[in-house]
Amino acid sequence: MSRENAAALMTVVGSVDLVSRLALGYVADLGFIKKTHLAAAALVVVSCACHFVRVHYLFEFITKTHIDLPPVAGLMVDGTGTYIYPFNYIGVCLLLGAVCILLEPFARRLENTRTRRHTGQDALAGCRLVKIPSN
Repeated sequence: MSRENAAALMTVVGSVDLVSRLALGYVADLGFIKKTHLAAAALVVVSCACHFVRVHYLFEFITKTHIDLPPVAGLMVDGTGTYIYPFNYIGVCLLLGAVCILLEPFARRLENTRTRRHTGQDALAGCRLVKIPSN
């Protein structure tokens, strides 16, 4: 790839990044979709992009110019001599992050239920104390 084509590609990547960030912020401010769902969707999209790097031949250029690999992925590149496995590793980590974000409300609900049971709030929920007259 020539320097001119690389510069044009980086310009396009930067422009799309700016527009998508502004659009995502606008959609998040509208309140139609929860912000955690937007974050999870973004993680899933990036995860899929990492998994499809095998059919994409620009990944070495993108890796060398735009993405800093974590140390584990760097060790994978050194050990295997290819970028495919590190990108799959990163994709799996991003997908797990999206799953964790989506499961957070369920974990919070479970914790609240356990806390109420531990303090005994559920046992008296909906009950009224009635004073029984003495004879």
